[in-house]
Amino acid sequence: MAIIPQVKCSRCDRKYSGLRTRCPYCGARRYARSKRAAQEDNSMWKVVVGVLLLVVLIAAVVVLIVTSANDTPSTPAPADNTPATNEPTSVENDPITDDPTVTTDPGTVTDPENGETGTTPDEPTNTDTPVNNDVPKPMVNTIIITYNNRQAGVYNSTEGLYEITMKAGETLNLGTAVTPQGIEAEIVWESSNEGVVAVLQNGKVTAVGKGTCTISATADDVKAELMIRVRG
Repeated sequence: MAIIPQVKCSRCDRKYSGLRTRCPYCGARRYARSKRAAQEDNSMWKVVVGVLLLVVLIAAVVVLIVTSANDTPSTPAPADNTPATNEPTSVENDPITDDPTVTTDPGTVTDPENGETGTTPDEPTNTDTPVNNDVPKPMVNTIIITYNNRQAGVYNSTEGLYEITMKAGETLNLGTAVTPQGIEAEIVWESSNEGVVAVLQNGKVTAVGKGTCTISATADDVKAELMIRVRG
């Protein structure tokens, strides 16, 4: 809504600022506003002022109610002025312990009719129940022969094995990766031909002579193999 209203020229039907007394386009004098329009404007302002006063009144009532609720003192709980009594607490007689024919020894039973006393037999103890505290050892699922923490060798699709090439006299330190991870597996290393490649139980292999052999790592009946070709 514009701050300065615009009026419409009665001659050329163009709109211009309400501050002008004449139309800037055709020069026609602006007619004075009718008394009825002024009354309508005054009625609109009266409605706006009335709504604002009503909102202020409601807000004041709400603030007054909240303030009164917060100022209300809380009622203290009544003090317990009941005098304490020193009357002894009555204990009902146990019909079992008051019977003179019954003793308190848990291993003795007295017959109230004959007056005979005997001992209760001890409950038999079952010592034949086996106690199994052994925790099943996790088994190895897979083994991979590694070199520098990676799969050792290049896969030979013809042989269906990974293979590496060494020179006579060269050594390598092989390792293993097993699953599940973290399992303590005892790896057994073997060479199919000690004359070509010798292997120690720590995974160290030594190329002895020219030829081809297979190195295997076994644990829990799971085996991994690596083919080694030695050049002279």
